[in-house]
Amino acid sequence: MPAPIKARTIVSTIADGAALGSVVDLMDAEVAGIVIDALWDSGDHLAFKVCATYGGTYVALYTSGVALLTYAVAASLAYSGAAISAALAPWRFVKAWSQNGSGTDAAQTGGSLVTFVLK
Repeated sequence: MPAPIKARTIVSTIADGAALGSVVDLMDAEVAGIVIDALWDSGDHLAFKVCATYGGTYVALYTSGVALLTYAVAASLAYSGAAISAALAPWRFVKAWSQNGSGTDAAQTGGSLVTFVLK
């Protein structure tokens, strides 16, 4: 029988009328997955803004191929995979970003929660 996974969660809260979520401190954890809550209603892509320090300037996360790193998402779904884990591995501080896939903010109506599942 495999050992149980010891996962924990941290939530990035996107306020009503906003596109950028609150800070998630990943510490030394690996992001195993992301859960989009049922309130997600604007923007069909999730991207991330990252920073090396808590209070620093958060910038959009790009791939090494200089493309904006985005994931097509929908409400009430969970996403996992090596791509998410690898993309966020170098960063300690992350904010969820609701946008249109091209880097334009997509404000959430009523707010939304993006849950980071860490292990």
